[in-house]
Parts: sequence; structure tokens; C-alpha cells
Amino acid sequence: MGQARSYALLLGVRYSIVAAQEGFWITTYKDGYNEVIQKCNWEELKDDDMFFELKKLLGKNA
Repeated sequence: MGQARSYALLLGVRYSIVAAQEGFWITTYKDGYNEVIQKCNWEELKDDDMFFELKKLLGKNA
């Protein structure tokens, strides 16, 4: 997560998303990309409610 944080700070992006075989983790600029605000495994992403929540979090263009 540290490397993703460094890149996110350098690029000045709104969110940082780290994806791995186990799932993914989302951090935000609001706290310097330090705290995970959403995490999900790939099985959970198949759930329509979870997918909707992520879409709402990341924005309509995500």
C-alpha cells in the first residue's frame, strides 16, 4: 500500500485502488491515502448492492 500511496500523492488523484488476487482496497486523498475506506473481494463484487456502492463512491464516470 505504501507504493500506491506514493504514486497517488505524486499524481494528485482522488482515489488510490490497489488490486490483488485477494481483492482490492480503496483509499482517498482526504486523509493522505492512509486509511482504507472500502475493501472488497472479487466474490463480493458480484453482488449488485456492493457494485452500486462502489460506483456511487467512485463517481458516475467510473
